[in-house]
Amino acid sequence: MAMRRVLAIVALLAASLPAKAQEKSITLSADPALEAAGLWDYALPRFKLKTGIRVQLADNPADVRISSGAGAPLFEDIASGTLYSVTLEQDGPYAIRFMDWLTSDIGQRTIAAFQVDDQPMFRPVAVGEVVEEAKLLGNATSGEALSLRKCGRCHVVGESNKYAGIGSTPSFAALRNLPDWRRRFSVFWTLAPHPSFTQIEGVTEPFDPAHPPAIFPIFLTPDEAADIGSYVETLETKDLGGPIRTN
Repeated sequence: MAMRRVLAIVALLAASLPAKAQEKSITLSADPALEAAGLWDYALPRFKLKTGIRVQLADNPADVRISSGAGAPLFEDIASGTLYSVTLEQDGPYAIRFMDWLTSDIGQRTIAAFQVDDQPMFRPVAVGEVVEEAKLLGNATSGEALSLRKCGRCHVVGESNKYAGIGSTPSFAALRNLPDWRRRFSVFWTLAPHPSFTQIEGVTEPFDPAHPPAIFPIFLTPDEAADIGSYVETLETKDLGGPIRTN
């Protein structure tokens, strides 16, 4: 009888606790060619960085659909001339936020900035004029200072800390030479070893108290992360004597 009473009290207490907040997420159905090109690896983390909303690729039905069929014109494949449009399938607030972002100036600049082998792949059409020289958005001056302060203990960022960093860690100049450097800097906090010591405010999960960072952690806001990317945009590529190999 006593055990039943204890279990009843535990159940009552559990019921009175607030439910864990659900992750903000939506689903996206899109032409497989866009995923194969790598567009979503580049664009979706940037949307989550700004909004905290995760977009998961899925087959129909989905919250938002992007296809070469009917819908609001979004962007054009430069090589094939295929026009892609976006359709809101479910009118939830997160889906609406994603569609608004896609058709906004920031979303369109993100699409225009996506490149493969330093060549733009898509021409945005939802905003009045095609964006020229689209770049990672942020403040490059602030990004340089942040890079030196937050990243300089491991990376050679530039001339001002060319004798610092860790020998086994690639410099910013070396990373800038990689064909997918924009994607890397857009989501660097998701790439090893960064998740173990890097937090982006409102985006990443808190550190596990049972496994605290082994080194002093790095804390950044979404805007600061974008500033770092903008600074890297200003760096010139260098002839390193041969192709860079990565794992």
